[in-house]
Amino acid sequence: MQPPSFLTKQVERKKLLLSIEVSITPTKTGRIGIHEGDVLEDIASIFCKTFQLNKQTEMSLVEQLQHHLRAYEKQKQKEEHDRQIKEQKKKLDKSEKEINFDLNSENLEFHTAN
Repeated sequence: MQPPSFLTKQVERKKLLLSIEVSITPTKTGRIGIHEGDVLEDIASIFCKTFQLNKQTEMSLVEQLQHHLRAYEKQKQKEEHDRQIKEQKKKLDKSEKEINFDLNSENLEFHTAN
């Protein structure tokens, strides 16, 4: 006899994008983890219900989460762009090293290594 599937089923953990500490009072904080595919409004709603915060605070929290997520995505795009530039530069440097000029030829041809 096998155990019920809910006991053996592995939960797919989506990639954690951000972990944000939220100050609720001067002595009380909560942490919000934003994973790939999360709906920010749902996260804010659950957080505010957990800490018994009002709807206005929930709306403000959604705005703050959106701001942090946009900043995260912008930083990731910059990192990807920088990585691509670095990769292109590496290829260019390599191809420049592989160019050989034949100065003994009448036509002054150059050949590149493939």
